[in-house]
Amino acid sequence: MKPRIIVSSSLFALIVFLSIQFYTIINVYEVRSHDFDTRYNQVIREAMDELNDYSPEQGLDSMYWYLNKISFYYKDIGHINDAEIADSLRISLRNDIVNVMQAAEPFSRIIRYKLNLQNMDPNLEAGFIIHDFGIIEGFEILPIIKNDTLLLKNKKPVPLNLNLQGSLLDNFRVEQDFFAINFDVYVDFTRKRQVIYSEMIGVLVLITVSILIISLVFYFTLRNLMKQKKISDLKSDFINNMTHELKTPLSTISLANQGLSNDDIVKDPLKIKEYSNIIKRQNKHLTQIIDQILDISMWEKQKINLVLKQIDFVHFLNEKIDGFKMVHEEVQIKTFIPRSSFFIYADVFQLSIAFNNLLDNAVKYKRGELNLIIDLIVNPDEMILKIKDNGMGIHPNDQKHIFEKFYRVNTSSVHNTKGLGLGLFYVKSIIEAHGGELWLESELNIGTTFFIKLKK
Repeated sequence: MKPRIIVSSSLFALIVFLSIQFYTIINVYEVRSHDFDTRYNQVIREAMDELNDYSPEQGLDSMYWYLNKISFYYKDIGHINDAEIADSLRISLRNDIVNVMQAAEPFSRIIRYKLNLQNMDPNLEAGFIIHDFGIIEGFEILPIIKNDTLLLKNKKPVPLNLNLQGSLLDNFRVEQDFFAINFDVYVDFTRKRQVIYSEMIGVLVLITVSILIISLVFYFTLRNLMKQKKISDLKSDFINNMTHELKTPLSTISLANQGLSNDDIVKDPLKIKEYSNIIKRQNKHLTQIIDQILDISMWEKQKINLVLKQIDFVHFLNEKIDGFKMVHEEVQIKTFIPRSSFFIYADVFQLSIAFNNLLDNAVKYKRGELNLIIDLIVNPDEMILKIKDNGMGIHPNDQKHIFEKFYRVNTSSVHNTKGLGLGLFYVKSIIEAHGGELWLESELNIGTTFFIKLKK
């Protein structure tokens, strides 16, 4: 199955799993909310019944008595012809009704008492929702309050909010001598959500942990798939490059061998020597390719032991630069190397390979005339070597992987530049084996600078 299909299927499964978990949380919350309302409403109704049965003077009867008394004082309000005075009296009566009902709200104290007995949360707001209130005049009712109004203790009356979160416990329609009222008893638990969430804590923790585990499994699975795809691409790249690297010397050897079979060439000792040298050089090149691959394999298994000895790194560096100049006379090199000696413990052979690889890379990826700047900074306990070129530079995305085995920048044209993608990996392995550090800075079309840090 293709990696893209696996990733898409896994992502779809993860989304379905998360959706199920969120649906479960919502469903559990709704069940807990319904259970909360059932349990708390039962306690509240018991408290209301107890209040009316055993303490009527503290219950609604007391409130009705005060409302009846106030209504008696305003019973002639309908006969007042002056509209301004009538409106003023209506407002005054409405305020008196609100004050009486807010002050006489009898439920909060006993409800909290009952809830505490049951070890239930006692934080609540209790009040009334008045649907309509009127003064009785003979056989007619003069409306005073017509719009639904919410009354909570110690708060201003407000128009009824249709999105109330509390509970409507009961409806009362009462008609006395001088007034008629239609209202609901309303209770709102201010910490309902907190109580429900505290009861759901076990479920929430379990779901959260399962989401984290599944998400981590998905992440690591996806990362491994991407890593495998990358390894597969690198493997294909390596095989293509290795095929090219091996075919060139083999083809040359084959042609030289055919030449040696020619009767005219057999008679010419110089030609025989020339073709023999060609075969020898190509055989040596093949051996170097195989040895490099074997060396990398042994480096990974940590089977190579460095042969360390004290060397003067300044002398070593000057010697290698001089050797490089003899082979590449066309390269312009500027050096900033101190004259004083700097001694380190190193494997001269391996360090030479590392240094030569960096210089060869600069030649391999040059743009036109190559200019190198080699700068050695010596500190009391360490030294930093900088090798700067004016080549094609390295893209930031490639810089992250440039030191990985078999990785090559020119993945779109692997045959443009010879190599197996092992050189920089080998260099980094050598420097780290010496306890040092290797890193780079690069800009496209400007150049690259390699940094080597080694301690005394």
